[in-house]
Amino acid sequence: MKNVFLVVVLFMLIFVFAVVDKHGTVVYDCRDAHWHPDVPVEVKNECAKMRKEEWERLRLEDKKKLITT
Repeated sequence: MKNVFLVVVLFMLIFVFAVVDKHGTVVYDCRDAHWHPDVPVEVKNECAKMRKEEWERLRLEDKKKLITT
């Protein structure tokens, strides 16, 4: 019986350490930010800005490839 109790306590500790957010940090996936209702507007705007910058960077790289070939 003591072993069962110990196993249950160990599983509870593992669950608490694995699930509980210790730092209060929330990470959002920008791929889903534009449609997901739980993502704050500020995060949606920042993700849109990052997507735009990435798109412009890739467009400039493609232009350079076309010029050099």
